[in-house]
Amino acid sequence: MKALPITYHLEISQDSLRNDPVVSLESSTPFQTFAVGDKLAWAGFSDAAWYPEPRNGQLLRITDVLHYMWDIPESNIGHKIRLCVELCEIDD
Repeated sequence: MKALPITYHLEISQDSLRNDPVVSLESSTPFQTFAVGDKLAWAGFSDAAWYPEPRNGQLLRITDVLHYMWDIPESNIGHKIRLCVELCEIDD
């Protein structure tokens, strides 16, 4: 059995996994583990189309995590993590 390359994807949607992602990233190495309740800083995603736009003092709180896995024979394996986030205050 031939080992296939793996691609890793991270998508972030705001308020619902049904909404289009506002952030999409791809990597050749795995992303960290995410859990519901984890908080993320939004400032690093300057091109994201947040609605409403986060304010200073706000963070993104993960409300749902969805994993996709696929295997394209003779090509590659993929792992996508889809995060749903909501705005929250730093102290929440």
